[in-house]
Amino acid sequence: MMDGKIGAGESDLRTSSSYEVGWGKPPAGSMFTPGTSGNPRGRPPGSRNKQPLEQSLLRIAKKVGYTKTSVNVAGKVATLTTAEAVLKLMVADAAKGNTRAGRDFLAILERAERGEQAKQERMKAVQKAEFQELLSALRKYVKACTKRLAKCRSKGLPRPVFFPNPDHIDIDPRSGAVRIFGPMREEELPHWEVVWGLLATGDQEIAELNAKLYRTRNEGARKAILEKLIDLRQMQEQIRERSALVILPP
Repeated sequence: MMDGKIGAGESDLRTSSSYEVGWGKPPAGSMFTPGTSGNPRGRPPGSRNKQPLEQSLLRIAKKVGYTKTSVNVAGKVATLTTAEAVLKLMVADAAKGNTRAGRDFLAILERAERGEQAKQERMKAVQKAEFQELLSALRKYVKACTKRLAKCRSKGLPRPVFFPNPDHIDIDPRSGAVRIFGPMREEELPHWEVVWGLLATGDQEIAELNAKLYRTRNEGARKAILEKLIDLRQMQEQIRERSALVILPP
């Protein structure tokens, strides 16, 4: 069985007079000697760390451009980076009528704005992709929880506890906004029990005020009840807004 290695017999065959040079049969003098490296001198020192000239110049330019320097700006000494100082000089020359300096500065400004715009577009694309992944994961989670709840009901098993509870997850079908009004983890449950208690008390007070308003005929008393109702409803809404986790699409 061939294992890809040259044995002694095969080496003797290739160096014999009957060995024919041809396809797949290189001249004996050009073949590597077994046990000898094809690059005896090895890798030149530092060759792995060598950078192309363009990369080296960019690295140097960045280092020089962000180096702090003292310059005279409108009669006052200011500490600026070299890049800032050069741009200020270009602006000053352009203000004096140097059209080339003005064109160069505008070209740099336009390039910077295009780069910033491209960066923001990339970030938005990443955020949209992450948001879509979140929506997909939440929908799968709600579907799995609903399926498990139905299975427990059909078998008469106790209702399982979920964090978050699928009933507390609301996904706007039009905008895709996500609102979770409940604990995300078990340790958040005591806090939410307080929140739910406050809301329940507020709802009860609103119901009582509505009943009182229905029975009251005096305009002054009705006005006072309406003011209390407005304040109470605003308080309830603030509690809901501050307690809910809202994730808006990017």
